[in-house]
Amino acid sequence: MYMKRVGYLLILIFLVSILNVLAAHDARVTLSSPVNPRYETTNVLYNFGVENRDINSPPVNDPINSIDILTNGVVYLNIFNSSPWLYTNTSSSIRWGNFAISAGGSQPFTFNSFLNKVDKDESYTWTVTTTDSNGGTNVTTFT
Repeated sequence: MYMKRVGYLLILIFLVSILNVLAAHDARVTLSSPVNPRYETTNVLYNFGVENRDINSPPVNDPINSIDILTNGVVYLNIFNSSPWLYTNTSSSIRWGNFAISAGGSQPFTFNSFLNKVDKDESYTWTVTTTDSNGGTNVTTFT
């Protein structure tokens, strides 16, 4: 009976330790605009930042190498200061990639958008997904 309990304890310790190895990065995402409230059909400048707060490092210190921001109700016009990140964008999404934010690092971004015309007050959800070099993801939403 004693050996059986020890065996279960060892399995439990193994499972807990493997979770730390497979854990994703810990991203802190900020999105702000100096214009408040934001009215339809106006150009709005947004400040966007991503920080890799990888509290599990070591052993997990996977750099963030892909950032996606998705929303509706806006048309992205200009993406500023993205270098050395490469980006692609559509009317409702921006993807930054081909670079990395290492554990403990951060990266600011700025973009300008045009808010769509609406018939009534609207709230939109912005979804930001960061992906690390090991395929781990972190999702943050703003409304």
